[in-house]
Amino acid sequence: MKSYLAFTKKEFTEYIRTYKALILISVFFVFGIISPVAAKMMPKLMSGVPIEGITITIPNPTSIDAYSQFFKNMTQMGLIVMLLIFSGTLSQELSRGTLINMLSKGLRRRTVILSKFTASFTLWTVSYAVSAITCYGYTIYLFKNSNISNLFFSLFCLWLFGCFTLSVIFISSTLTYGNFGGLILTAVILGVMLILNVFPKLEKFNPITLASDNLGLLKGTVKTTDLSITIWLTLVLTIILLVSSIVAFNKKKL
Repeated sequence: MKSYLAFTKKEFTEYIRTYKALILISVFFVFGIISPVAAKMMPKLMSGVPIEGITITIPNPTSIDAYSQFFKNMTQMGLIVMLLIFSGTLSQELSRGTLINMLSKGLRRRTVILSKFTASFTLWTVSYAVSAITCYGYTIYLFKNSNISNLFFSLFCLWLFGCFTLSVIFISSTLTYGNFGGLILTAVILGVMLILNVFPKLEKFNPITLASDNLGLLKGTVKTTDLSITIWLTLVLTIILLVSSIVAFNKKKL
């Protein structure tokens, strides 16, 4: 337990020292601000665009538009930033040789994976919470009709998908070599999942559904019960991938 706590503390220190924590929290904070602001300003911006012979009628924006922008930002740019921040968590230390030195002094390999996942999980959760709370506050301020059904459930689904993505990053990093191997394999896995989500019968068995049905939950076209299987499956897969990362790292030649 002492080695786990010590190595986890070292990971947090590393995130702070390399400014990764500051970058992720800052970027997500900006997403939380610009999402409701962009939704509020969009009609004015579009009405100012001169299009000869065409009359553009844009309905007044609502709080749903703000969260639609939020989920779009988080599942596109947010995911890219997340991959760039966390993909090198394991591979960069291996390439520098610092991790090999610690392992040779008796540090258990499973401790490395668990500590790194704990630090990554915490940073992701804090960054996401900052973004969601900021968006929630600005949406209440800018829009009168800010009460939305299934909002917190929808936010939870995206958070859970982020946790699943972390587990994919870790298993990818343990199965590959080089600084970019884990990033490439993670991108391939997520790309395959995105393609498979085109088939309706596979949606409830695909974790990426948690990041694509957010707007449907807010509008009521998707029920919370529709995602029950997806949520439990994602939880199980996250645990399986984390355990598999430990097993694979134990067998990996350094």
